[in-house]
Formats: sequence, C-alpha cells, structure tokens
Amino acid sequence: MAAENHAVTPRMLSRRGFARGALATTALLPAIARAASTPGWTLADYEAAMQQSGRPVSLSEAQFAAIQARKPAYMAQIAA
Repeated sequence: MAAENHAVTPRMLSRRGFARGALATTALLPAIARAASTPGWTLADYEAAMQQSGRPVSLSEAQFAAIQARKPAYMAQIAA
C-alpha cells in the first residue's frame, strides 16, 4: 500500500484560522454590543471585563479615553 500524504497545506490552515476567527468574533459580539450601548463604560468596567475573560490589561486612563473618543466613528462604520 502506498503511503498517504498528510501534509498540512496553507489552504487547510486558512480554513482553520477563518473558523477560529469567526468563533472568536461570535463570542465577542455580545460584549461589544454591550460596550457600545453602555454610556457609562469606564476604564474600571473595561478592566473588570478583561479580568473576567482572563486577559491581562494595561491601559492608562488617557489611552482608554482616546479609544473611547474614536469609538463613535468606528461604530458608525460598523453600522454602515
């Protein structure tokens, strides 16, 4: 019997990467929607959410404020 070729091709990896990305995005959508619709989203809220998800964070108040200032334009792009 001939040996089978089980090489991993770039196409296989991109499908897996796409699937993982889609899954991650789907899991994040509720949190993104809550953050976008929460007028009082604060650095403390952000840090608590990141801690609950097991991700380390290190944003200063100024960095967080700059991100929040850019958010309306990005949310408008997403909605379009």
